[in-house]
Amino acid sequence: MKPNRMILPCLRLVPVATLCLFLLGCGAGPKNPWIAPDQREFLAEKIKTYRNAYVRFGQAEDEARKDGNTEALDHYVRAKEAARVEMDRYERELAAYDASKGGKPAQ
Repeated sequence: MKPNRMILPCLRLVPVATLCLFLLGCGAGPKNPWIAPDQREFLAEKIKTYRNAYVRFGQAEDEARKDGNTEALDHYVRAKEAARVEMDRYERELAAYDASKGGKPAQ
């Protein structure tokens, strides 16, 4: 087989593959991982994450208290406080972002 006969079909696939990737990237909607979320969505997601962590660490703290495990209790108290601090920080950032954009009020 001549080398040109092998290369030509492969070269024809390059634009087709590029077009497919482009269409997949555009068609994935708002949850497209190739498109960065806006700042408000990012901050709201961080608040949600730290709020969930705060609740979970609080539950673990209660369990450690019931079990009488002081080492675990200290760990969960510190982790819960750190999650609260981060949650408060992102809530302030979201409020400042909303105030600067005139957007929706913070949740």
